[in-house]
Amino acid sequence: MGFEAGSAAINTSVVSRDPTLESRAAGVLAIQHLRYFLECGHLDVATADAIDLNQLQPNSIDLRLAGPAHRVRCSFLPGPHGVEACLRDFNNDVHRFDLADGAVLEPNIPYLLELAERVHLPPGFAARANPKSSTGRLDVFARVVAETGDAFDEIPVGFSGRLFLHVISRSFPIRLRRGDRLVQLRIFRGDPRLTDDETRQLHRRTPLLLGEAQPVIDDGLHFSASLVSNDPAVGYRARAHTPLLDFAAVGAHPVAPFWSSIPPPARGVLVLEPDAFYVLASHEHVLVPPGVCAEMVPFDAKSGELRTHYAGFFDTGFGVPTGARVVLEIRNRDTPFLLRDRQRIFRFQLHHNLAVPEVLYGQTGVNHYQGQGLKLAKQFQRDTVLQAIISRTSNSVHRQRF
Repeated sequence: MGFEAGSAAINTSVVSRDPTLESRAAGVLAIQHLRYFLECGHLDVATADAIDLNQLQPNSIDLRLAGPAHRVRCSFLPGPHGVEACLRDFNNDVHRFDLADGAVLEPNIPYLLELAERVHLPPGFAARANPKSSTGRLDVFARVVAETGDAFDEIPVGFSGRLFLHVISRSFPIRLRRGDRLVQLRIFRGDPRLTDDETRQLHRRTPLLLGEAQPVIDDGLHFSASLVSNDPAVGYRARAHTPLLDFAAVGAHPVAPFWSSIPPPARGVLVLEPDAFYVLASHEHVLVPPGVCAEMVPFDAKSGELRTHYAGFFDTGFGVPTGARVVLEIRNRDTPFLLRDRQRIFRFQLHHNLAVPEVLYGQTGVNHYQGQGLKLAKQFQRDTVLQAIISRTSNSVHRQRF
Protein backbone atom coordinates (compact mmCIF):
# COMPACT_ATOMS: atom_id res chain seq x y z
CA MET A 1 0.00 0.00 0.00
CA GLY A 2 2.96 2.31 0.57
CA PHE A 3 1.50 3.63 3.84
CA GLU A 4 1.57 2.03 7.24
CA ALA A 5 -1.42 2.72 9.46
CA GLY A 6 0.89 3.23 12.41
CA SER A 7 2.55 6.20 10.72
CA ALA A 8 -0.64 8.27 11.08
CA ALA A 9 0.74 9.72 14.32
CA ILE A 10 2.97 12.48 12.98
CA ASN A 11 5.94 13.79 14.97
CA THR A 12 4.72 17.35 15.48
CA SER A 13 8.08 18.58 16.73
CA VAL A 14 9.51 18.46 13.20
CA VAL A 15 6.55 20.15 11.52
CA SER A 16 6.71 23.92 11.34
CA ARG A 17 3.50 25.66 12.40
CA ASP A 18 4.41 28.82 10.52
CA PRO A 19 3.66 28.23 6.80
CA THR A 20 6.05 30.99 5.77
CA LEU A 21 8.88 28.74 6.96
CA GLU A 22 7.89 25.70 4.93
CA SER A 23 10.29 24.60 2.23
CA ARG A 24 7.59 23.86 -0.36
CA ALA A 25 6.67 26.95 -2.36
CA ALA A 26 3.06 25.94 -3.04
CA GLY A 27 0.65 23.84 -1.05
CA VAL A 28 -2.41 23.56 1.18
CA LEU A 29 -2.22 24.48 4.85
CA ALA A 30 -2.35 21.58 7.30
CA ILE A 31 -4.20 21.62 10.61
CA GLN A 32 -1.15 22.86 12.52
CA HIS A 33 -0.88 25.84 10.15
CA LEU A 34 -4.57 26.61 10.67
CA ARG A 35 -3.97 26.74 14.43
CA TYR A 36 -1.12 29.16 13.76
CA PHE A 37 -3.41 31.31 11.60
CA LEU A 38 -5.90 31.45 14.47
CA GLU A 39 -3.23 32.59 16.90
CA CYS A 40 -2.01 35.27 14.48
CA GLY A 41 -5.49 36.61 13.77
CA HIS A 42 -5.59 35.54 10.11
CA LEU A 43 -8.83 33.74 11.04
CA ASP A 44 -11.28 35.32 13.46
CA VAL A 45 -15.02 35.76 13.95
CA ALA A 46 -17.61 38.42 13.27
CA THR A 47 -19.70 37.21 16.19
CA ALA A 48 -19.22 36.68 19.93
CA ASP A 49 -18.68 32.94 19.42
CA ALA A 50 -14.99 32.07 19.35
CA ILE A 51 -13.68 29.56 16.83
CA ASP A 52 -13.68 26.08 18.31
CA LEU A 53 -10.65 23.92 17.62
CA ASN A 54 -12.95 21.05 16.66
CA GLN A 55 -13.80 23.08 13.53
CA LEU A 56 -10.29 22.31 12.28
CA GLN A 57 -9.85 19.35 9.95
CA PRO A 58 -6.57 17.96 8.54
CA ASN A 59 -6.68 20.42 5.61
CA SER A 60 -9.62 22.75 6.25
CA ILE A 61 -11.73 24.69 8.71
CA ASP A 62 -15.49 24.29 9.04
CA LEU A 63 -17.41 27.56 8.65
CA ARG A 64 -20.49 28.21 10.79
CA LEU A 65 -23.76 29.94 10.03
CA ALA A 66 -24.24 33.19 11.92
CA GLY A 67 -26.75 35.78 10.82
CA PRO A 68 -28.67 37.62 9.76
CA ALA A 69 -30.13 35.56 6.94
CA HIS A 70 -31.93 36.86 3.86
CA ARG A 71 -34.43 35.33 1.47
CA VAL A 72 -33.27 36.85 -1.82
CA ARG A 73 -34.58 37.03 -5.37
CA CYS A 74 -31.43 35.49 -6.85
CA SER A 75 -27.84 34.58 -6.13
CA PHE A 76 -25.29 37.25 -6.99
CA LEU A 77 -21.63 38.10 -6.97
CA PRO A 78 -21.13 41.39 -5.11
CA GLY A 79 -17.85 42.50 -6.68
CA PRO A 80 -16.59 45.93 -5.60
CA HIS A 81 -20.14 47.05 -4.73
CA GLY A 82 -20.16 44.75 -1.70
CA VAL A 83 -22.87 42.51 -0.31
CA GLU A 84 -24.76 45.21 1.58
CA ALA A 85 -25.10 47.40 -1.51
CA CYS A 86 -26.31 44.46 -3.62
CA LEU A 87 -28.92 43.57 -1.02
CA ARG A 88 -30.09 47.19 -0.95
CA ASP A 89 -30.06 47.89 -4.69
CA PHE A 90 -31.03 44.57 -6.32
CA ASN A 91 -32.82 42.61 -3.60
CA ASN A 92 -34.75 45.44 -1.94
CA ASP A 93 -37.77 43.23 -1.28
CA VAL A 94 -35.83 40.55 0.59
CA HIS A 95 -37.07 38.98 3.78
CA ARG A 96 -34.56 39.21 6.63
CA PHE A 97 -34.68 36.72 9.50
CA ASP A 98 -32.61 35.25 12.31
CA LEU A 99 -31.29 31.71 12.73
CA ALA A 100 -30.99 31.81 16.53
CA ASP A 101 -34.05 29.62 17.13
CA GLY A 102 -33.86 27.84 13.79
CA ALA A 103 -35.46 28.76 10.48
CA VAL A 104 -36.79 26.67 7.61
CA LEU A 105 -35.30 27.08 4.14
CA GLU A 106 -37.87 26.06 1.54
CA PRO A 107 -36.76 24.08 -1.54
CA ASN A 108 -35.58 25.98 -4.61
CA ILE A 109 -35.61 29.38 -2.89
CA PRO A 110 -32.27 31.27 -2.78
CA TYR A 111 -31.00 32.51 0.58
CA LEU A 112 -27.99 34.53 1.65
CA LEU A 113 -26.55 33.81 5.09
CA GLU A 114 -23.63 35.48 6.82
CA LEU A 115 -20.90 33.20 8.11
CA ALA A 116 -19.38 33.58 11.56
CA GLU A 117 -15.75 33.36 10.45
CA ARG A 118 -13.74 36.13 8.80
CA VAL A 119 -10.44 35.77 7.01
CA HIS A 120 -7.44 38.11 6.90
CA LEU A 121 -5.15 36.35 4.49
CA PRO A 122 -1.46 37.28 4.49
CA PRO A 123 0.25 38.14 1.18
CA GLY A 124 0.58 35.15 -1.13
CA PHE A 125 -2.26 33.13 0.43
CA ALA A 126 -5.70 32.47 -1.05
CA ALA A 127 -8.57 30.20 -0.04
CA ARG A 128 -11.22 28.00 -1.58
CA ALA A 129 -14.53 26.79 -0.12
CA ASN A 130 -16.60 23.67 -0.71
CA PRO A 131 -19.73 22.12 0.81
CA LYS A 132 -19.20 19.55 3.53
CA SER A 133 -20.12 15.93 2.79
CA SER A 134 -23.49 16.05 4.56
CA THR A 135 -24.44 19.24 2.73
CA GLY A 136 -23.82 17.68 -0.66
CA ARG A 137 -25.66 14.47 0.19
CA LEU A 138 -28.72 16.48 1.24
CA ASP A 139 -28.84 18.15 -2.20
CA VAL A 140 -28.08 21.54 -0.68
CA PHE A 141 -26.32 23.83 -3.14
CA ALA A 142 -24.06 26.04 -1.00
CA ARG A 143 -21.55 28.56 -2.37
CA VAL A 144 -19.31 30.90 -0.40
CA VAL A 145 -18.68 34.46 -1.54
CA ALA A 146 -16.40 37.10 -0.05
CA GLU A 147 -18.08 40.42 0.72
CA THR A 148 -16.43 41.98 -2.35
CA GLY A 149 -15.91 38.71 -4.24
CA ASP A 150 -16.30 38.23 -7.98
CA ALA A 151 -16.25 34.41 -7.98
CA PHE A 152 -18.09 31.79 -5.97
CA ASP A 153 -16.03 29.69 -3.55
CA GLU A 154 -12.82 31.58 -4.40
CA ILE A 155 -11.26 33.87 -1.79
CA PRO A 156 -8.61 35.99 -3.52
CA VAL A 157 -5.00 36.37 -2.44
CA GLY A 158 -4.63 38.64 0.56
CA PHE A 159 -8.39 39.14 1.07
CA SER A 160 -9.54 40.50 4.44
CA GLY A 161 -13.18 40.62 5.43
CA ARG A 162 -16.48 38.83 5.90
CA LEU A 163 -17.75 35.70 4.17
CA PHE A 164 -21.30 34.94 3.09
CA LEU A 165 -23.10 31.82 1.93
CA HIS A 166 -25.57 31.48 -0.93
CA VAL A 167 -27.79 28.47 -0.20
CA ILE A 168 -30.48 26.69 -2.21
CA SER A 169 -31.92 23.44 -0.89
CA ARG A 170 -32.87 21.62 -4.07
CA SER A 171 -34.87 18.68 -2.67
CA PHE A 172 -35.88 19.02 0.98
CA PRO A 173 -37.25 21.75 3.26
CA ILE A 174 -34.48 22.06 5.81
CA ARG A 175 -34.20 23.65 9.24
CA LEU A 176 -30.95 25.47 9.92
CA ARG A 177 -29.62 27.20 13.04
CA ARG A 178 -26.75 29.42 14.04
CA GLY A 179 -23.62 27.34 14.35
CA ASP A 180 -24.58 24.76 11.70
CA ARG A 181 -21.63 23.90 9.46
CA LEU A 182 -22.51 23.56 5.80
CA VAL A 183 -19.19 24.46 4.18
CA GLN A 184 -15.46 24.29 4.78
CA LEU A 185 -12.49 26.43 3.75
CA ARG A 186 -9.01 25.52 2.57
CA ILE A 187 -6.16 28.00 2.58
CA PHE A 188 -3.23 27.58 0.24
CA ARG A 189 -0.22 29.28 -1.26
CA GLY A 190 0.57 29.26 -4.97
CA ASP A 191 -0.81 26.55 -7.24
CA PRO A 192 -0.88 23.38 -5.11
CA ARG A 193 -2.07 21.00 -7.85
CA LEU A 194 0.00 17.97 -8.77
CA THR A 195 0.74 17.55 -12.45
CA ASP A 196 -0.43 14.37 -14.15
CA ASP A 197 3.16 13.10 -14.16
CA GLU A 198 3.44 13.73 -10.41
CA THR A 199 0.12 11.93 -9.88
CA ARG A 200 1.33 8.90 -11.88
CA GLN A 201 4.54 8.77 -9.88
CA LEU A 202 2.62 8.95 -6.62
CA HIS A 203 0.20 6.24 -7.76
CA ARG A 204 3.14 3.92 -8.52
CA ARG A 205 4.42 4.41 -4.97
CA THR A 206 1.02 4.43 -3.23
CA PRO A 207 -2.04 3.23 -5.18
CA LEU A 208 -4.62 6.00 -5.15
CA LEU A 209 -7.53 4.17 -6.81
CA LEU A 210 -7.72 0.63 -5.48
CA GLY A 211 -9.43 -1.90 -7.72
CA GLU A 212 -8.29 -0.07 -10.85
CA ALA A 213 -5.22 -1.65 -12.44
CA GLN A 214 -4.45 1.25 -14.76
CA PRO A 215 -6.34 4.38 -13.73
CA VAL A 216 -7.01 7.12 -16.26
CA ILE A 217 -4.99 10.20 -15.30
CA ASP A 218 -5.81 13.18 -17.49
CA ASP A 219 -6.06 16.52 -15.71
CA GLY A 220 -6.70 14.52 -12.55
CA LEU A 221 -7.70 10.98 -11.62
CA HIS A 222 -10.83 9.68 -13.35
CA PHE A 223 -13.20 7.25 -11.66
CA SER A 224 -16.67 5.82 -12.12
CA ALA A 225 -20.03 4.97 -10.60
CA SER A 226 -20.87 1.43 -9.52
CA LEU A 227 -24.19 0.08 -10.82
CA VAL A 228 -23.55 -3.66 -10.39
CA SER A 229 -23.79 -5.05 -6.88
CA ASN A 230 -24.88 -8.04 -4.83
CA ASP A 231 -26.41 -5.60 -2.35
CA PRO A 232 -30.12 -4.73 -2.52
CA ALA A 233 -29.40 -1.20 -3.76
CA VAL A 234 -26.78 0.69 -5.75
CA GLY A 235 -28.02 4.16 -4.85
CA TYR A 236 -30.85 6.48 -3.88
CA ARG A 237 -33.04 9.05 -5.60
CA ALA A 238 -34.44 12.02 -3.68
CA ARG A 239 -38.23 12.12 -3.32
CA ALA A 240 -40.42 15.16 -3.93
CA HIS A 241 -42.68 16.77 -1.29
CA THR A 242 -40.86 15.38 1.73
CA PRO A 243 -41.18 16.13 5.44
CA LEU A 244 -39.03 18.77 7.08
CA LEU A 245 -35.37 17.82 7.59
CA ASP A 246 -33.54 19.15 10.64
CA PHE A 247 -29.85 19.61 9.78
CA ALA A 248 -28.74 19.32 13.42
CA ALA A 249 -30.71 16.11 14.10
CA VAL A 250 -28.02 13.51 13.38
CA GLY A 251 -29.39 10.00 12.93
CA ALA A 252 -32.97 11.14 13.56
CA HIS A 253 -34.68 10.90 10.17
CA PRO A 254 -36.13 7.71 8.64
CA VAL A 255 -34.94 7.07 5.11
CA ALA A 256 -38.15 6.14 3.31
CA PRO A 257 -39.97 9.52 3.39
CA PHE A 258 -36.97 11.23 1.77
CA TRP A 259 -35.44 8.65 -0.57
CA SER A 260 -36.35 5.93 -3.05
CA SER A 261 -33.73 3.21 -3.26
CA ILE A 262 -32.34 2.09 -6.61
CA PRO A 263 -31.98 -1.70 -7.00
CA PRO A 264 -29.19 -2.96 -9.25
CA PRO A 265 -30.43 -2.19 -12.77
CA ALA A 266 -30.46 -4.78 -15.53
CA ARG A 267 -27.13 -4.97 -17.40
CA GLY A 268 -25.70 -2.30 -15.11
CA VAL A 269 -27.44 0.50 -17.01
CA LEU A 270 -29.47 3.28 -15.37
CA VAL A 271 -31.40 6.10 -17.01
CA LEU A 272 -31.03 9.32 -15.02
CA GLU A 273 -34.19 11.41 -15.13
CA PRO A 274 -33.95 15.16 -15.88
CA ASP A 275 -33.48 17.35 -12.81
CA ALA A 276 -33.55 14.37 -10.45
CA PHE A 277 -30.99 14.04 -7.65
CA TYR A 278 -29.13 10.75 -7.15
CA VAL A 279 -26.70 9.44 -4.56
CA LEU A 280 -24.45 6.65 -5.87
CA ALA A 281 -21.08 5.19 -4.91
CA SER A 282 -17.85 4.85 -6.85
CA HIS A 283 -16.64 1.53 -8.18
CA GLU A 284 -13.09 2.39 -7.14
CA HIS A 285 -11.81 2.66 -3.59
CA VAL A 286 -9.89 5.89 -2.99
CA LEU A 287 -6.87 6.42 -0.74
CA VAL A 288 -5.39 9.88 -0.09
CA PRO A 289 -1.89 9.35 1.37
CA PRO A 290 0.14 11.73 3.57
CA GLY A 291 1.66 14.64 1.74
CA VAL A 292 -1.38 15.34 -0.45
CA CYS A 293 -5.07 16.12 -0.25
CA ALA A 294 -7.62 16.09 -3.06
CA GLU A 295 -10.60 17.92 -4.52
CA MET A 296 -13.38 16.68 -6.75
CA VAL A 297 -13.56 18.87 -9.83
CA PRO A 298 -16.14 19.35 -12.61
CA PHE A 299 -16.06 16.76 -15.35
CA ASP A 300 -15.90 17.65 -19.02
CA ALA A 301 -19.40 18.70 -20.12
CA LYS A 302 -18.87 16.77 -23.38
CA SER A 303 -19.30 13.59 -21.32
CA GLY A 304 -22.84 14.51 -20.29
CA GLU A 305 -24.91 17.43 -19.04
CA LEU A 306 -24.54 16.37 -15.42
CA ARG A 307 -23.56 18.04 -12.20
CA THR A 308 -21.52 15.19 -10.81
CA HIS A 309 -20.62 16.44 -7.36
CA TYR A 310 -21.58 18.93 -4.70
CA ALA A 311 -19.07 18.25 -1.90
CA GLY A 312 -15.53 18.09 -3.19
CA PHE A 313 -12.77 18.08 -0.55
CA PHE A 314 -10.87 14.91 0.37
CA ASP A 315 -8.59 15.45 3.34
CA THR A 316 -5.26 13.73 3.84
CA GLY A 317 -5.86 10.22 5.14
CA PHE A 318 -9.25 9.66 3.48
CA GLY A 319 -9.55 5.92 2.93
CA VAL A 320 -6.35 5.09 4.84
CA PRO A 321 -5.28 2.34 5.08
CA THR A 322 -7.64 0.09 3.05
CA GLY A 323 -9.41 2.57 0.77
CA ALA A 324 -12.97 3.92 0.78
CA ARG A 325 -15.58 4.36 -1.89
CA VAL A 326 -16.55 7.89 -2.84
CA VAL A 327 -20.21 8.80 -2.43
CA LEU A 328 -21.29 10.55 -5.61
CA GLU A 329 -23.97 13.22 -5.90
CA ILE A 330 -25.50 13.61 -9.36
CA ARG A 331 -28.10 15.97 -10.74
CA ASN A 332 -28.97 15.37 -14.38
CA ARG A 333 -30.01 18.22 -16.65
CA ASP A 334 -32.44 18.76 -19.49
CA THR A 335 -32.81 15.27 -20.99
CA PRO A 336 -32.71 11.66 -19.77
CA PHE A 337 -29.15 10.36 -19.65
CA LEU A 338 -27.99 6.74 -19.81
CA LEU A 339 -25.33 5.92 -17.23
CA ARG A 340 -23.43 2.63 -17.48
CA ASP A 341 -21.64 0.73 -14.75
CA ARG A 342 -18.02 1.93 -14.47
CA GLN A 343 -18.62 4.82 -16.88
CA ARG A 344 -16.05 7.47 -16.02
CA ILE A 345 -17.81 10.74 -15.28
CA PHE A 346 -15.95 11.82 -12.11
CA ARG A 347 -12.43 13.06 -11.44
CA PHE A 348 -10.43 14.60 -8.68
CA GLN A 349 -7.16 16.48 -8.54
CA LEU A 350 -4.45 15.98 -5.96
CA HIS A 351 -2.95 18.96 -4.14
CA HIS A 352 0.38 19.21 -2.33
CA ASN A 353 0.28 19.92 1.41
CA LEU A 354 2.70 22.42 2.89
CA ALA A 355 3.36 19.72 5.50
CA VAL A 356 1.88 16.39 6.54
CA PRO A 357 -1.05 17.18 8.87
CA GLU A 358 -0.55 16.35 12.54
CA VAL A 359 -3.75 14.30 12.37
CA LEU A 360 -5.31 12.56 9.40
CA TYR A 361 -8.89 12.26 8.22
CA GLY A 362 -10.94 10.24 10.68
CA GLN A 363 -8.77 11.23 13.65
CA THR A 364 -10.43 14.60 14.35
CA GLY A 365 -13.43 13.99 16.62
CA VAL A 366 -16.48 12.08 15.42
CA ASN A 367 -16.25 11.10 11.77
CA HIS A 368 -19.23 9.70 9.90
CA TYR A 369 -17.71 8.85 6.51
CA GLN A 370 -14.28 7.23 6.93
CA GLY A 371 -14.20 3.74 5.40
CA GLN A 372 -17.60 4.36 3.85
CA GLY A 373 -19.49 2.52 1.16
CA LEU A 374 -22.82 3.73 -0.21
CA LYS A 375 -24.04 5.98 2.57
CA LEU A 376 -26.58 8.75 2.96
CA ALA A 377 -25.97 11.89 5.00
CA LYS A 378 -25.47 11.53 8.73
CA GLN A 379 -28.94 12.96 9.45
CA PHE A 380 -30.60 9.66 8.46
CA GLN A 381 -31.15 6.62 10.64
CA ARG A 382 -28.61 3.91 9.96
CA ASP A 383 -30.56 1.03 11.51
CA THR A 384 -33.49 1.47 9.11
CA VAL A 385 -31.55 1.89 5.88
CA LEU A 386 -31.52 -1.77 4.90
CA GLN A 387 -35.20 -2.17 5.68
CA ALA A 388 -36.00 0.86 3.53
CA ILE A 389 -33.91 -0.51 0.69
CA ILE A 390 -35.56 -3.93 0.70
CA SER A 391 -39.07 -2.53 0.95
CA ARG A 392 -38.60 -0.45 -2.18
CA THR A 393 -36.80 -2.79 -4.54
CA SER A 394 -40.06 -3.26 -6.41
CA ASN A 395 -40.20 0.44 -7.33
CA SER A 396 -40.70 0.29 -11.08
CA VAL A 397 -39.36 3.81 -11.62
CA HIS A 398 -35.84 2.47 -11.25
CA ARG A 399 -36.16 -0.89 -13.00
CA GLN A 400 -34.54 -0.28 -16.36
CA ARG A 401 -34.86 -2.95 -19.05
CA PHE A 402 -32.67 -2.93 -22.16
